Amino acid sequence: KTMIITPEEKEMTSYHEAGHTLLNLLLPKTDPFHKVTIIPRGRALGVSWSLPEKEKYSQTKSEMLSRINVCFGGLIAERLKFNDQTSGVSNDLVQATKIARGMVRRFGMSDLGPIDYNVSSEHPYLGRDIQNPKEFSESTAQRIDLEVEKIMNSSYEDGKKLIEDNIDKLELLAKTLLEKETL
Repeated sequence: KTMIITPEEKEMTSYHEAGHTLLNLLLPKTDPFHKVTIIPRGRALGVSWSLPEKEKYSQTKSEMLSRINVCFGGLIAERLKFNDQTSGVSNDLVQATKIARGMVRRFGMSDLGPIDYNVSSEHPYLGRDIQNPKEFSESTAQRIDLEVEKIMNSSYEDGKKLIEDNIDKLELLAKTLLEKETL
């Protein structure tokens, strides 16, 4: 309640959140949009929410790719509108990377095939060495990194094209959000 943000920060936040919201609304495999606000919450200057209609126990590859796209929405909107970006994208990048890494390392959703490359996190006192044993080669680690990078770059470009094709909607959403603060 005591956080005071500048008009410039407020405008950047409105475009950032509008980017997330727009992609959430345009992509077919996302949870339904619920609410977006540019009223600061904790350390976040704004937040957008989408909520599932029912409890889900698994996700498809296309749903995960859509979630990565939505994560990039704020960054894409900032770059398109201001030719710059804020540090506010950090958590979005963490979330997108986590999803992409899971797709490659745990779920076999990449060109590496249906293999589990997730490093075991068993408790060291249960017979495991305290240092993680190497479960795959350095060459495989590089291939995993390349697959994650491929997913991330492709998702970013897909999201960018979608926002560019709907730039008028981004502008309307951001300006309305600046005026109303919560939608």
